[in-house]
Amino acid sequence: MTFKYNRLDKTQAAVLLVDH
Repeated sequence: MTFKYNRLDKTQAAVLLVDH
């Protein structure tokens, strides 16, 4: 799923990972 977060900014990805 990392490729999906690749579209978002690093900050957004970090938040999504934590939220997940």
